[in-house]
Amino acid sequence: MEARRVLRGERVLLRPLASSDLRRCVKWFSDPQIIRFLGRDAPVTLAEEERWFRDYERRTDEQIFAIEVEGQHVGNLGLHKIDRVHREDIYKDGRFVNVMRMSILARELRDEPQA
Repeated sequence: MEARRVLRGERVLLRPLASSDLRRCVKWFSDPQIIRFLGRDAPVTLAEEERWFRDYERRTDEQIFAIEVEGQHVGNLGLHKIDRVHREDIYKDGRFVNVMRMSILARELRDEPQA
């Protein structure tokens, strides 16, 4: 499997999610609004998150980034269904190349009506 990438901007660092991030994620996933967003009825437990992370580490079609601002982990960004066979990389040569998927994701996150 290709190495997970670190992407560095002027103010934001995207780095691979690490097992040391899981406790923080579980804390976030205890927020009632986040629980509702995830479609769950109860908070995510540390054991569930650790199980998910072990499965995630074996996958080649996903990349989960920890978002860091000023050295603080402030959130996560997930890219899913990455096609490594046909080399439809999300990030290549210092830029995002699959802009259609990224714009669809951004639109969904903003809840804008799709044209």
